[in-house]
Amino acid sequence: MKRSFPSLSQAFKQGILLFVLALGLRLIGITWGLPNELHHQSYHPDELIVWQASRGIEPAKLDFDPGFYNYGTLYLTTLRIASDVTAAYTGGIKDDDPDSGWKFSGRCHLAGRIISAVLGAGTAFIIFIIGDRLKGRWMAWFAGGLIAVAPAFVIHSHFQTVDVMATFFAAASTLYAIKLLQSNEETTSKTWWKWLIAAAVFAGLSAATKYTGILVLGSTAVALFLGREKKIVKQSWVVALSAAIAITLLTFVIGTPGAVLNSAKFMEDFRFEMQHTSTGHGLIFEGLPVGFVQHLLGSLPQGVGILLTVLSFIGVGLAISKKEPWVWVALGFFLPYFIIIGKAQVTFMRYTFPLLILLALAFGWWMAVSNEKGGRSRVIIALGLLAIGGLDPGGLRKAVLLSVQMARPDVRDALVTDLRNMAKSDETFTVGLVKDPWYWTPPTFPDAGVVRAPAMLQRMYVEMNQVASPRTVRYLPTELESNLARWTPELLALKKDWDVRLLTEKKPTAIVISNFEAEEARFAGRKDVSQDAQNAYADYEKFVAELKKDYEPGGVFGVQSESIHDMTYTQARYTVWLRKKADSKPK
Repeated sequence: MKRSFPSLSQAFKQGILLFVLALGLRLIGITWGLPNELHHQSYHPDELIVWQASRGIEPAKLDFDPGFYNYGTLYLTTLRIASDVTAAYTGGIKDDDPDSGWKFSGRCHLAGRIISAVLGAGTAFIIFIIGDRLKGRWMAWFAGGLIAVAPAFVIHSHFQTVDVMATFFAAASTLYAIKLLQSNEETTSKTWWKWLIAAAVFAGLSAATKYTGILVLGSTAVALFLGREKKIVKQSWVVALSAAIAITLLTFVIGTPGAVLNSAKFMEDFRFEMQHTSTGHGLIFEGLPVGFVQHLLGSLPQGVGILLTVLSFIGVGLAISKKEPWVWVALGFFLPYFIIIGKAQVTFMRYTFPLLILLALAFGWWMAVSNEKGGRSRVIIALGLLAIGGLDPGGLRKAVLLSVQMARPDVRDALVTDLRNMAKSDETFTVGLVKDPWYWTPPTFPDAGVVRAPAMLQRMYVEMNQVASPRTVRYLPTELESNLARWTPELLALKKDWDVRLLTEKKPTAIVISNFEAEEARFAGRKDVSQDAQNAYADYEKFVAELKKDYEPGGVFGVQSESIHDMTYTQARYTVWLRKKADSKPK
């Protein structure tokens, strides 16, 4: 806290250097999984949904109501503007080209990804500036460096999704909260109010991107409380906090005007999202530890690095023991946010990104303190450098490996080429699917990755029956297969995953199973999971037993090094089973 108002000219220049390096890392593999001649949809499961929601916004007509409020709509509005610019410079959807819509969506996904990449690198820049204000360049480089190379944050900065933008605005709000904390007798009332307004505006923008972003206002509340004895302004800290809350809510409404313009739909989707995170996400997180444990022992070590995580938390403890005021400001956001995501049943790794604000600052602060002490304390700096570099692995090494993997052709594209080659020598060759096609399905037909809403599924199955490249089959009960144009909820309830009738009646030449589809395998022998999970495993077990009777392994495609769900999107792994020839001997 001794460096109250350092000149930021040099810090700004060095921060820009870090920004450029962080952005360069995020641009490696930025085109991963985008629509191409093989598939019409992105291989990321959320990008099409987010982009389609953004199409409901028309800024030119002052229409900012997408009718979709699972998130705030600020990112959707930004994406729509980027899509309109993309259409203006590269062309939009053409009436005489049926595929032009998917080509256009791919270009828009890329525009949205670039937004995320810039904001991800921008978050590293903001943390750098905070570190410089608090403790100088040592803290700045180590703190900003953690954000720049944290593998999960790097990978998700490649995606057209909301999480990185929300984290960027949360970091910006934290910057101005810390400025409030640092205010002194030289700070004018006008400057102080500018900082308060900025902290509140960025909190509102974060909430308008993702609702939990409003919790970053806790950092401003703590900064105001700790500075309550300062006489920079006449108003009490309670009055100032009330003003900050009002400004945050106003900014939120500007960023998500549907909260007022379409309040009924807003509340419906808001309640759905809150219920969704508290009740689960299918079977994806079934049987995993509670959120607090999952994030502390899973998401952060894998998403940042084991050594970086440990050093960061030690830094938090030391900063608390030294009564550093800034750590309480950062904890004002960290603690309520961690409680929210820790209690949730849905534990995506991306939920931990806002936690990196405190962890990065604590890591950088400890490195700076160690440098000031000198002597044996510089061993800590060596550990910090090894952690940033990725000794464990984590940090830069892992971020580079995962980004380079994204720059290579996706295994789905390579696998469908192999399947087509197999089909050339066998006109009866068919590929069997154990679940409805989605992003995990090799594109044996172009729309395999379409959103799985009932109406879209119906059209997808029609296309799947018409396209032979090679022909793809999935067992559907007769009532469904004969009424593809008239599916009802009652008919849909007849469809099930891992249906052995795929093997006994359809008898495809090959069965293709991805790591995403085989999640039921981890429920073997477990009685601590739900009945739905146990039933799913029973279906899986029965299917695999039947599979081994008439099929034999035909190869494994792809490499999966990650285990947390939303870090495996780029790491599809497939097991192919081939039907045994009639004259082959059982093994």
